Amino acid sequence: PTITDDALSKMPVLVSWTASSPAVTFGTPANANTTVSANAAGTYTLTLTANDGLIRSQASITMTVSGAGSSPTLVVSTNSVTVNEGSTATFTVQLSAAPASTTTVTVARTAGDADLSVSGGASLTFTTTNWNTAQTVTLTAADDADTANGSATITVAAVGLTSQTVTATEADNDTQGLTLSATTATVAEGGTATFTVRLNAAPAGPTTVTVARTAGDADLSVSGGASLTFTTTNWNTAQTVTLAAAEDADTANGSATMTVASSGLTSQTLTATEGDNDVSTPAPTPTPVEPAPVTLTPGTPKTNGNDFPCGAGSALGLILSGFLMLRYRQRR
Repeated sequence: PTITDDALSKMPVLVSWTASSPAVTFGTPANANTTVSANAAGTYTLTLTANDGLIRSQASITMTVSGAGSSPTLVVSTNSVTVNEGSTATFTVQLSAAPASTTTVTVARTAGDADLSVSGGASLTFTTTNWNTAQTVTLTAADDADTANGSATITVAAVGLTSQTVTATEADNDTQGLTLSATTATVAEGGTATFTVRLNAAPAGPTTVTVARTAGDADLSVSGGASLTFTTTNWNTAQTVTLAAAEDADTANGSATMTVASSGLTSQTLTATEGDNDVSTPAPTPTPVEPAPVTLTPGTPKTNGNDFPCGAGSALGLILSGFLMLRYRQRR
């Protein structure tokens, strides 16, 4: 500011400098021409007051101090952030000191997983008045089909300033596993039956799935799809497994356990049951045989040798006749 004395007062003109902050120091505050310094970065208002006893007048100027004679730097609140899949996370950016002029800061993904992106705060503006006010950057992790926790480099940059980087890591919400179309299957003897298999999520690379009988009836077998390959492009396309039941001579409906397995994944099982086509022949029903009738003819009892009297008139004959008649009635 320039001071001009109008000579209306006989008193000398007194001048003094004041500042909006105690951080500012004047070399000779009572002299219009003085030096000034500040011990902290910032924007300050300097006021010169002149007083000749009759008139008191003031004039002000603005001074911006960038701090210790050096350019400001970019300050980020963190150098790493985790973003849940399908959600967002934030960090902040500010300057270490007031810039000489308005400064534009850009924030962008410069490397890594494309599922991670800057969804807010991609361009930030800092001035001599808001340089130390933290501004928010929002990151988003898009839903995807894989199970990998992807990561990306987020670069914070401004012309003339050293860039800063933030590593963003996606917290994936997908779980890898095997999905079967059924857990049981009936296979007609001499025929086949099918079921399908797929993955729950995209694998990191080609994944081999095996299907085999691990227990039960050997007549049941895997006749097709014993080895399946899933990739990042066909992981959700169901692939077919064919089961066969061999012809056998028995009539039993045998069963077997089919195990679907892949390295690093929880195995799944299917119970296969044979639908037997053999019919058992029933045992023949025995036919009862009627005994022939017994006729007793009266005769002459014999007593010679070892013969005993058995004629109709003998006592033994009567006993035998009664016994035979009794047995005959029982059989009838």
